[in-house]
Amino acid sequence: MFAIFVVMSYKFLLNFLMPAFCLSSLALGPVSSAQECRTWMPGAVFSPKEVGVSVTLLKPDKTSLYFGIAADISDVLIGSPVTTGVRLCFNYDLPVFSSVWNDIPFSIYAGPGLVCGYLHDAGRTDMGVMIGTGCNSGIRFDMWHDTCLTLEWRFDFAFILTDNTNLEVYRSGLKYFYIPCLIIQHAF
Repeated sequence: MFAIFVVMSYKFLLNFLMPAFCLSSLALGPVSSAQECRTWMPGAVFSPKEVGVSVTLLKPDKTSLYFGIAADISDVLIGSPVTTGVRLCFNYDLPVFSSVWNDIPFSIYAGPGLVCGYLHDAGRTDMGVMIGTGCNSGIRFDMWHDTCLTLEWRFDFAFILTDNTNLEVYRSGLKYFYIPCLIIQHAF
């Protein structure tokens, strides 16, 4: 049964996602600048607080739009809740500083954003709907073969409406802001 699932998933990737991915890459255009990665950068997010996928769109003025969806695992690793939540975020990042270090271009950025999700809060066992604003800062290294490595810190000020209808401040967004996310993206 598992082998059938793997073959069906592989065929789905080849027949549907690859043409869609290629068409969207062509539609989004060429390189925006020599120092930044290219315009379209899909990738993965890894952190002790979340694991997910992301897309960054670099604009010609060196600002970027970040979209991410992730499984919220902040308290799962310490054994608190049994299930994971889902978290969506959008950030508008502005360049702060750009330079080259050991022949590797890098840039420091920061910017505001929006966040929402259905997840657990710090130390709670019940799920809730979370929505709010956030800010992030990070450092992006433009590495070999169009690969970008980013370390990013996020601070979320949000509210969560739990299943038992309590509206509270989302504590995880404040509690875990110092834990960075590693984002690995490939530029197209």
